[in-house]
Amino acid sequence: MNRIIENNSFRAILSNFINRYKKILFTSIIVLCLIIIFILFNYFYNKTQNEDAAKIYSQWTKQIQESETNALVLYEDLTSTYIKTGYAHLALLNYASLEAKKGNNQNALDEFLLLVEATNGFSGNNLLNKLARINSARLFLEQGDLDDALKMIKKYIDSPSNALIHELAGDIFFKKKEFNNAKQQYVIAKEEYSNETSKLIIDMKIANLEI
Repeated sequence: MNRIIENNSFRAILSNFINRYKKILFTSIIVLCLIIIFILFNYFYNKTQNEDAAKIYSQWTKQIQESETNALVLYEDLTSTYIKTGYAHLALLNYASLEAKKGNNQNALDEFLLLVEATNGFSGNNLLNKLARINSARLFLEQGDLDDALKMIKKYIDSPSNALIHELAGDIFFKKKEFNNAKQQYVIAKEEYSNETSKLIIDMKIANLEI
């Protein structure tokens, strides 16, 4: 008997709660459903994008050796329609590197800068972003655009991170005639390098500052 009364009381409380907050509950359910739909759509969309990008990337790598015209068409499609995929990012890195090897520095720089933008941010690729920034900084340095070169790697130079980056920062500061900053970066680079040849090169750069 007591259980029946308790069940009836619970049902009455639940019924009153639902009647009182039904608008809020209905809205919450709708919002939850929309969120689930968005997540599922985003998942399947990204999956499809990656699968399509993988096919185009494979075709592009083959066409590089066979047809420059066809390769360029595939590359442009990959780096525009599928720019958010990892395959597009790899294509940007490879193409920019190829252009740099050919001596087409401006073309290489343009592609590296696109890669910086595409891999930046919370959901980006930190490794590819760093590689793109380093290469962009090198090309800016070669062009004499020292402020732009420094801007590319500034986020890495305030603390020990990578010997190559600190040596590059030292080279930029040297060109800017900021010799104290150059020496500071060279010293960090020397500490980070593990091979004696690189350490010797850094010693020579530091000695050059003191002439």
